[in-house]
Amino acid sequence: MPLKDNRIFFEETSLVARPAVSFQDCKDRCFRRLDHLGIKVVDIEEEECCYIPMGGPLPAKDQRVVAFGGAWAMVHPSTGYNLCRNMMGAGAVAKVIAEGLKGDDSTQPNLDRIAATAYHAMWCPSNISQQNFAVFGGEFLMKQNVEGLRGFFDGFF
Repeated sequence: MPLKDNRIFFEETSLVARPAVSFQDCKDRCFRRLDHLGIKVVDIEEEECCYIPMGGPLPAKDQRVVAFGGAWAMVHPSTGYNLCRNMMGAGAVAKVIAEGLKGDDSTQPNLDRIAATAYHAMWCPSNISQQNFAVFGGEFLMKQNVEGLRGFFDGFF
């Protein structure tokens, strides 16, 4: 992505792989790609490495901590996108947490019940079905050869 003054932002990503691609392998691939494109790296201003869990099991129903986003299996396992899912779930989850915390002045809120209600607000049967289908998509992608992946991503992007 062009920035300014002959500066460019580059990113190397592995969406789905088992085992996960190491940060060093991603970095090495990035430099090979840049070299192939005839781009000479003069200076690296900043380097970022991050791991975002994609796919896998849903969070435990009985945990008391209410996570959200990538920490709550809300990343689409075959695209890495999560903004839509986060925005769609945020209102319902926030509403049940707020309602649970209101209570009356004579009792303390039941945090276990609030966490369970928040879980069910996000992970209703239709959202679980959607997540299962997305996990299937991620598994499907991991079984594709290079030509199959290129076809998928050409159609997707």
